[in-house]
Amino acid sequence: MDKIYIGTITSCHGIKGELKLKTDFEYKDKVLVKGFKIYINGEEHTITSYRPHNEIALITIDDLYDINLVNEYRGTKVFINKEDLHLKDDEILIEDLENCEVLDEDEKVVGTVKSVLANNAQIILDLGNIMIPYVSYYIFKVDKINKKIYTTNLKELMP
Repeated sequence: MDKIYIGTITSCHGIKGELKLKTDFEYKDKVLVKGFKIYINGEEHTITSYRPHNEIALITIDDLYDINLVNEYRGTKVFINKEDLHLKDDEILIEDLENCEVLDEDEKVVGTVKSVLANNAQIILDLGNIMIPYVSYYIFKVDKINKKIYTTNLKELMP
């Protein structure tokens, strides 16, 4: 089972067992739903409720509606099973972009994605010698099965 990190429980919210989950996971709309399985400290839990609150997610797990029953989870990381996401062919996780071969318009290999940098503005593919914004202007197609990224307009980014 491939586990994917989705966020960290920062604290409790109120006395009724809600947990503050800080997350910027790209598919939280698929994960933060009633009945979805999450993993905290290696233990499986089920999301009982979810609601957004400012910049965080408030979740309740396993029908535990008492702060004393969930206080131990403060400061812990939350994971999910990758298979539970059921991604469509055109959906890709940011972490799956690493180690992909990057090809230009002529299908010549430009390099391999060494790391993926995510900031509030956009995702950047770092090839070591060049950094490519992960936007449709530069990224034409992603073949996640063969781990290839097809690009366009790369000449603008070349030194």
